[in-house]
Amino acid sequence: MQDALADAAGVPVLSSPLMQLPWVEQLLPPGRRAGILTISRRTLTPSLLAAAGVDADTPVAGTDVGREFSRVILGDLASMDLDAAREDVVLAAESLVSQHPELGAIVLECTNMSPYAADIRRRTRLPVATPYGFVCWFQAMLSPRRFPDPG
Repeated sequence: MQDALADAAGVPVLSSPLMQLPWVEQLLPPGRRAGILTISRRTLTPSLLAAAGVDADTPVAGTDVGREFSRVILGDLASMDLDAAREDVVLAAESLVSQHPELGAIVLECTNMSPYAADIRRRTRLPVATPYGFVCWFQAMLSPRRFPDPG
């Protein structure tokens, strides 16, 4: 829907954190690629990935098998055990990396994963691109900082 939204709005539009994956891959050394961590693996269909400019063979892992994060977020529950949720997200990232040793970065698709990015980075030792960071970049593009004149 990116093109339709941008056309209708007539201004720059950021519709998915997946849009940053091709950029992240351009930063990586040859032979490395980015993988995607999402809340639900089955919802990232090949057509959805293609719409975001992401190759269909991009490694993807979900937190679906965890005991807390997906259950609470997808179940729209009122409270969450944050330590258990953190462990679900980090374990899913570690699984993604162990299954795909060619990874050089991880892109978080789910906005609710952003608070766990530092933990993922610490445990996987890979750069982690977040929806929050993508929105910060977008905001900085729309409203750049004015630096004082050096005089």
